[in-house]
Amino acid sequence: MPNIKRYFNWEADLIVLNKSLYAEEYEIKCSRSDFLVDFKKPKHKRFAQIWKIRNNPAKSYRGKIPNRFWFACSGFEPDVSEIPVYAGLVVIENKDVLVVKQAPLIHKNACPKKFVLYMLRAACSRIWKDSSVTWRKRKYVIDKS
Repeated sequence: MPNIKRYFNWEADLIVLNKSLYAEEYEIKCSRSDFLVDFKKPKHKRFAQIWKIRNNPAKSYRGKIPNRFWFACSGFEPDVSEIPVYAGLVVIENKDVLVVKQAPLIHKNACPKKFVLYMLRAACSRIWKDSSVTWRKRKYVIDKS
């Protein structure tokens, strides 16, 4: 789902749910300056904090944050050393998607049903809003013969 707002308390360029109900966020970047500016966003501070406590069961994280975070870059390729430990990197060249750095699992909590329903509602809303299908009320006639 592109441009999801509200659930993570920030706008995500792309969210993907896998079979395990893990959410993966893709931050799409088209220039190096756009990539560097992204680190000023508060979400990166949250990712870093959670990454530090990820193996401590006493401090398990139950908040709204994706299980994996990716940078998806097109038109340039950042150095792998510039990618934070909690993030992965994919590079899009022509029609090829190259995984340069695998995104690690930030936490192992599956998405709650509430989030899955939110994603389904958002997807359906976009499909019907963008659809050229016209809906009209039907009159149902009961055949009394």
